[in-house]
Amino acid sequence: MDWLLIAVRAVHYGATIVLFGEMAFALLISGRPTSERGTLPDERAGEAAYRRFCRVAVAAWAVMLISGACWLALVTAQMSGVPLGAITASAIATVLGSTVFGQAWSFRALMALVLALFWLILRTGPPREPWLPVLSVGVTGGLLAGLAWAGHANAEVGAQGAVHHMSDTAHLLAAGN
Repeated sequence: MDWLLIAVRAVHYGATIVLFGEMAFALLISGRPTSERGTLPDERAGEAAYRRFCRVAVAAWAVMLISGACWLALVTAQMSGVPLGAITASAIATVLGSTVFGQAWSFRALMALVLALFWLILRTGPPREPWLPVLSVGVTGGLLAGLAWAGHANAEVGAQGAVHHMSDTAHLLAAGN
């Protein structure tokens, strides 16, 4: 089962990095087209790029959700010492409530739902609030940075643990850009 956990984590990290990179580029650098139907070549190209961004971001978000659920199930089976098919809801609740991994997983799941809510708002047209795209990128950055609390940095405590978590966070955010 170790190889499966490694593969699921790699897919999850990859999807989260792609999601953050797409959000940062599309919403902060390239921007959303300002018209519904562009008439100039640049406007049409911008609309096509935005549609591509939406497809990639939603696909990365979905892969992140599915791989995150698989990761939680695999970690729960590993911590419980039972086969994957034998994990119980109470074992999952214990992992979510009693481990740093589970608490980080819960936080990241909430951030993923908040991001989906932002997308629903942004989908209705150009944002009325200019801060909403920036906040969406911040939430996506939080999703990526939250992975620092799902790894080996949790083995350290005190100042050394804090430095390790911050270092992992910086590395993850740099990878996403």
